[in-house]
Amino acid sequence: MACRDKFIACLVASALASSFNVAFAQMKDWGNRVEGTIDRPHAAPEYELLGFYAFRQDYPLRDDVNLRLRFYLPDDHPFFIQAREIKVDKQYQMVPKRESVSKKPDGWREFAGWPVGAVLSPKRISADNLGVIVRLDGPGEDAEDLRPAVLVASQSPAAIEEYVLYLTVRRKLKSLDYQINGASGYTRTYEQKAGQNDRSIEGRTVIPIRFTAMQFPPGPATVHIHGPYANDIGAAPLSITYRFYHKPL
Repeated sequence: MACRDKFIACLVASALASSFNVAFAQMKDWGNRVEGTIDRPHAAPEYELLGFYAFRQDYPLRDDVNLRLRFYLPDDHPFFIQAREIKVDKQYQMVPKRESVSKKPDGWREFAGWPVGAVLSPKRISADNLGVIVRLDGPGEDAEDLRPAVLVASQSPAAIEEYVLYLTVRRKLKSLDYQINGASGYTRTYEQKAGQNDRSIEGRTVIPIRFTAMQFPPGPATVHIHGPYANDIGAAPLSITYRFYHKPL
């Protein structure tokens, strides 16, 4: 990497660390996590990841409900977890402390002791508007290595049947397709087109990117997202690649 590129990378890392420190200062320390509402800057990035799930269980907004968050990571690779609203209203955010995430014998990690009654219930943030992102290494939209989250309020699912990745894009797309590649030559392609009854790829909307986990071989996988912009002729299309690991339950 050139000296100039290293300098820019350091500046970006410093800015990210500063913004998260400010966010932490605005949230409450609950011992095993920081959680609350924050004043997020109204930036408009080209795209933003809002959540990535292998499973998300609907939870009741009651004080006696405690959430558990699980993801597969058998080695000691550093990670960063963030929970936030998918459609931003209350400016909610939760970040577990890394030492509060336990390592299980089967390679799964688990964060427990996340009571709905602390912030989610008072702020009326339901499961369908809660996004969880588990990134390897650290925060930032350029962190492309992810681990899909399993969020449960009671019993874990018997199997992972579908993945869903939530994305928002600043500009309207003409269409969007995504290709899933996995171990043993596994590949599947999906396509969404803009239409009168489907506004999911309008600018600044939430785009749910769903793909099946059935017959998906265990191992490393990628999702490559591609889409030309509707009103920017000649502009480079949206192009994003995320890497993850498919681990059946």
